[in-house]
Amino acid sequence: MWAAVIAAALQTSAPLTAPFRPPVPPQQVALGVLLGLADGERYKTVWIARDSPDDSHVPATPQVLAVLPGLVVPQQTGFLTVDVVSARARCGAHGGDDDRRRDFIVVRPLGASSDVPDAVRAQSDPKRACAETGDASCREEDVLRLSFLNPQYLSYVWSGYSDCGAHPDGSAASGVVKLRSIGPLFTPNGEPDLSRAEQVELWSAVAPSARATIAAEARRASPDANDTCCCRYLPEVDPGNWRIAHTKGRWSAFPRLHADGGQYCSEGEFTSDVSVDRIARNPAARPAASSDGDWVCAPTRNPFCVFVASPGLATVDNATGVQTRLDTPFEATGSLSIVMAEWALGPNVRAWTETLTRSAIIPRHSAGETMTPH
Repeated sequence: MWAAVIAAALQTSAPLTAPFRPPVPPQQVALGVLLGLADGERYKTVWIARDSPDDSHVPATPQVLAVLPGLVVPQQTGFLTVDVVSARARCGAHGGDDDRRRDFIVVRPLGASSDVPDAVRAQSDPKRACAETGDASCREEDVLRLSFLNPQYLSYVWSGYSDCGAHPDGSAASGVVKLRSIGPLFTPNGEPDLSRAEQVELWSAVAPSARATIAAEARRASPDANDTCCCRYLPEVDPGNWRIAHTKGRWSAFPRLHADGGQYCSEGEFTSDVSVDRIARNPAARPAASSDGDWVCAPTRNPFCVFVASPGLATVDNATGVQTRLDTPFEATGSLSIVMAEWALGPNVRAWTETLTRSAIIPRHSAGETMTPH
């Protein structure tokens, strides 16, 4: 089935014998974005698209055509759904249902069963989860957050906390891995790790000349004094401990400083201005209007852009500056943040629409509310 969809997407929109048509202006070319969002601890994918005026299958103005659970990322053979699931076990009478918590990244084909994997279910068994520490009166957490996803790479943040010892302690780490290397189930900390994730170091994602810039940024970010306990941050970058995240219209690298203090060090992250285009490309376009939130713009001339800000989503037509609030079939439970933005152009828009709507929550078809440009 997927082969047929991809083959259809690669075909031209008209046979060679079709009558001549004048070129479609760039702002009217079929265009869509598969927008992956983090909504608190949940992830969702929103398919926003518009088509050229001669195709009635997709609206001529950008609209939300589908919302899907998890992060749906395109591949050569179809789509994958990437999500985070939690194994929770209650071990003591004092606490809630997350006395023991371990998060896993689950990767499955779009449309496959969403049942909880057996390995995750096993970690939810109190007899197993609570026996690891032998102390029912404490809490342990291994929490995962996804900060970036594209067809080749995934970036995550892991944070751990435990008050099961003499002193509560926590730690944090970040990583960028090749998506196809992590298998169907992945956690960066401890068993069960059912894959052999191929980590991507920071230096392989930036130009060689960028090392000096990052080193200078690290020196500026390194605190002058030790903290109140036992952690000291050195003005050195750990090239294997970094992540990619989206802010103010661009993907940025967030390296971590080398920490002298081990598990007690949970901070030390800073933002780098160095380009990570080898992994996450940033389009040159900017929205023709201002916004207090984040945004993504299509990598074409006269594109539309999507604003992500409270209370939801809006588009701006860069040819006219007109903003339109999108009609979305969900209520955000927290602050929305961009994790993925994959664009489709031309005949791919219709092919993606047909595939994605089969597994989606379909919203109401309305043009949304037009707002005055500013």
